[in-house]
Amino acid sequence: MKVLTKTLLAFACAALMAVGVSADQAKPAAQSAPAPAAPSRLTPALHGEAQIIMTEPALKREGKNLVTTFKVKNASKQPIAGFKIEEFWYDKKGAVIGGDTFRYLKPLQPDEIIDVKLEDVATGNEANNNYKFSHANGTVGKPTRVKKF
Repeated sequence: MKVLTKTLLAFACAALMAVGVSADQAKPAAQSAPAPAAPSRLTPALHGEAQIIMTEPALKREGKNLVTTFKVKNASKQPIAGFKIEEFWYDKKGAVIGGDTFRYLKPLQPDEIIDVKLEDVATGNEANNNYKFSHANGTVGKPTRVKKF
């Protein structure tokens, strides 16, 4: 007898749940705002040699630091992922005595212009400096220098 009661109770619960689900499905859809436009397709990052344009570096002394600033523009047709600039300072004998690294955390989009600021502690022995450009998927060709964009 207890088995029959439990079985009937189980069927009754299942029937009530089925009616509740079908009632939710039967309700007409409420008017809502139009769906947002589909996002534009992402352009894959550049693989291989990237081309960039840079302005002439401006060097200033700020306290005990040497600060180099310039602008960089992506001249390639695709975004550059993992864009990085390393600055090296050399003494008169050619030994490396310091430097700084700049990383652009987002992909550098085609024709995008960014400001670069590199800082290094001044030792007084700096004779000249050099830059190394790189990115995550290849190399960067020799940058073209311009006076301004």
